[in-house]
Amino acid sequence: MFLPTLNRTIGIPRVAGCFCLVGREILVMRRQRNSTYPLHWAIPSGKLEVGETALQCMVRELNEELGIVVRPDRFDRVGAFIVEEASIRFEYITFALKMSEKPSLTPNPREVDRVEWIVIPKIRKKKVVPYFYNTVNELLDWSSNVSPLLAALPQKEAKGVARREA
Repeated sequence: MFLPTLNRTIGIPRVAGCFCLVGREILVMRRQRNSTYPLHWAIPSGKLEVGETALQCMVRELNEELGIVVRPDRFDRVGAFIVEEASIRFEYITFALKMSEKPSLTPNPREVDRVEWIVIPKIRKKKVVPYFYNTVNELLDWSSNVSPLLAALPQKEAKGVARREA
């Protein structure tokens, strides 16, 4: 299920994710075999640590997973959702990071199997996490500047995912 969260959710894990955008491409990474949704493609993301904001988490995760160092003021918030898929349930807060050029990447082999910059419509050829298309739809709603890039995505939705109202 993909549901809106009406206020800060208490009692379930919180995860932050980021759409890294350069021109007509998005950065996706294939998760390691030992992770939730092993060998599935997703945007960079990670669990919030105790006392950490979603934005602080995203800055930390981009550095830990990919070696990307970025200031917090470079992010735009896209949305927040409750994801319920099988036995997994978490709040998912998403951001966008528009970059003028591709940064140098240093993928952490403990967390990342592969990374790719990909033209948005080609994502349909990848095995993605179940809630991927829902979050991309929110990205579409968030910015008309990127909507032409995303228009060719398949109309898929995961069960149990919904948008959080700000």
